[in-house]
Formats: sequence, structure tokens, C-alpha cells
Amino acid sequence: MQCSIQPSQDKKEPNTLSLRILLRMEDNMNRQLYCTIVRGVDTAPGMAAELVQHGFIHSHDSQAIVEMLAKAMVRYDSEGNEYEIMKQDEFQSIVCA
Repeated sequence: MQCSIQPSQDKKEPNTLSLRILLRMEDNMNRQLYCTIVRGVDTAPGMAAELVQHGFIHSHDSQAIVEMLAKAMVRYDSEGNEYEIMKQDEFQSIVCA
């Protein structure tokens, strides 16, 4: 899994960031997910819960996703730049059909 955070292209909303998550599924296919997040509103646990809810990740993998997102958000805030984090651990994923 891998994620990156960048400043949003939308200049009207200064607190928004662009988030990209790359997931490798059990079938060895990659899924890239993009979304806009709002600083101070969107949290790593909340985003991981949504990924579980929509079937992108298995609930057993949610803690690893939370840790990856939280690290990326903290690092982005401390560096103020584009930030990318990769996690090489294997994880189980279930895709809802």
C-alpha cells in the first residue's frame, strides 16, 4: 500500500488536500483511490472506516491503513510539502462485487 498527500488544486478551499491511496488486492491488481480531504475534519480512522464500509479493504487491515494515513498526514503537516509513504507489509483485502 502506498499513499500520497498533495495540496489540492482547488484554490477556493485552502484547507483541502488531495489524497491518493494505492492498494494491491488479493488478485494482485492495483486500485488507485483519489479523494479530497479537509484538514481538521477528515481523520485517518474515519477514512479507514469508510474504506472498510465500501469494501476496498478488509477490517483486519484497517489498523495498518490508519497508521499509514496518520503518518502521512503528520508528515505532510510538519513538512508542508507533497508527501508519499509506502508500506510494504502484506495485507488481506476483500473487494465487494
